[in-house]
Amino acid sequence: PDALASAMALKRILSRRVQHVGLAQVNEINRPDNLAMIRYLHINSRRLTPTLAAQYDRFALVDSQPHHHPDFSSYAFSVVIDHHPLSPENPVRADFVEIKPEYGATSTILTEYLYNLGLRPGKFLATALLYGIKTDTRSFERNFQDADIKAFRYLSKSADQMILRKIVRSEFRLEWLNYFSEAMRK
Repeated sequence: PDALASAMALKRILSRRVQHVGLAQVNEINRPDNLAMIRYLHINSRRLTPTLAAQYDRFALVDSQPHHHPDFSSYAFSVVIDHHPLSPENPVRADFVEIKPEYGATSTILTEYLYNLGLRPGKFLATALLYGIKTDTRSFERNFQDADIKAFRYLSKSADQMILRKIVRSEFRLEWLNYFSEAMRK
């Protein structure tokens, strides 16, 4: 959720500054909450293939770093924005790098960008970013800081709470009920 939301925010920031912005992922999206986000928030993300990549001359990476996945090695990233810790043996090289491991979510960093640029997030983007912060901080049970809380409070004003509830409820698949039932019996 944090990566999807952060990608949406970066797209919003770049949308009037570049010719075209597309969202892509290297992994298959199959987590129920990610699929619900894509459906309810109308996120248009495609699988990154060489054919798709050939249509772009710049690449940005959010909520990750180039050494996190072998498929990233074929790309020279212009932008890397992340909240995961830096790896001293894998320095990040890009024209713009912002890595803040003290933050609970990359969505917080992107929310700060939107706020500082005077770009008010619409309800879908606010909902995505809010959920990104919620999941990566595990509802503020993991490491977080005041910036995460400020971003969450700011986004709460614009987020669609009904859609957020649908996404949160989607975290469980119907077929999992058999496992819960089995666990209860035992």
